[in-house]
Amino acid sequence: NRFAGTLRTLGVDVEDRVLLVLPDRPEFAFAWFGAAKAGAVIAMVNPSLPAEDYVHYFQYTRCRVAVVDEASLPRIDALRDSFPHLKHLIVVGEAGRHVSFEEVCAKASDEFVNADTHRDDPAIWLFSGGTTGRPKAVPQSHLSFANTTELYAKGAMGYRESDVTIAVPKLFFGYATGANLFFPFAVGGAAVLFPEKPTP
Repeated sequence: NRFAGTLRTLGVDVEDRVLLVLPDRPEFAFAWFGAAKAGAVIAMVNPSLPAEDYVHYFQYTRCRVAVVDEASLPRIDALRDSFPHLKHLIVVGEAGRHVSFEEVCAKASDEFVNADTHRDDPAIWLFSGGTTGRPKAVPQSHLSFANTTELYAKGAMGYRESDVTIAVPKLFFGYATGANLFFPFAVGGAAVLFPEKPTP
C-alpha cells in the first residue's frame, strides 16, 4: 500500500509502465504488488545486464518510474539522459540524488484503494528472449495471473500454506514470478529469495 501510494504521488497512473531492475529481495515483492495495486503495467529486467542493454528497455517501455537497486544504479544513472520518458529513479539502498525507496515508503500511508482495473487490462509485460532481434514485450492481463494461480498453482501443483518455495530462475523471469511469488503468496506459503546468481 505504501509503495502504491508513492507511485500515485509521483504521477504514475493506470497503465503507465513501471520498470523493475531488482535482484530477488523483499523489495521486489513490495514494488511488484504496489505497482499492481496502482494499476501500473509492470516490466521487469535482469539487474545484471551490461549498461548498454538498459537503453532498449527504458526506451521501449517508456516507463515514467523505474525501481533499481544500488548495485545497478551506477550503470543506469550514467545513461539517464537516454531515457526521455523517465521521471523518477527509485533506489533500493543508497539513493544519492534519486528517490530513496525506504524513505518514500516510510512517509506514505499504509492505506490505499486499489486502482479500478479490468480483468482484460495489461498487468505486466514479460519480455521475449530476443532470439529474433531485441526482446519484445508480451503483455499479460490481470486475469491471466488469476487463472494461472487458480488452475495451475492450486489445482495442478497443489500449492499449500505449509509450502516453502525456491526458484533457480530469478523473479524478473516470468516462470519464477509465478512459481516463487504469486503462487506461494496466494496460499499463505513462504518464498525463499536470494539475490546472488544461482549455481549448482
